[in-house]
Amino acid sequence: MSEFLLAEVALEVADYYPDDDKFTDMTRAEWRFFIVQKAMQICKGMNITLETDDIDEIVAAYLTQEEALS
Repeated sequence: MSEFLLAEVALEVADYYPDDDKFTDMTRAEWRFFIVQKAMQICKGMNITLETDDIDEIVAAYLTQEEALS
C-alpha cells in the first residue's frame, strides 16, 4: 500500500473521528494508531487504490455502515 494512499485515507478517517470529541479517553498516540489501523482496514476492505475516485465518500459510507452495524 502506498504511503500517500494511506495518508489520504487516514486524513478522511481523522475527520470522522476528531480527537477532541468521543475519543477523549484515548491518548494522542492511541488515537493516531486507531486512525491508521482504521485507514488500513478501509483500504483493504474497499479495495482502494491510487486510482480510486471519491475516497472521501467511500470512507464516509464505510464508517457510517460500520457504525450502523455496531
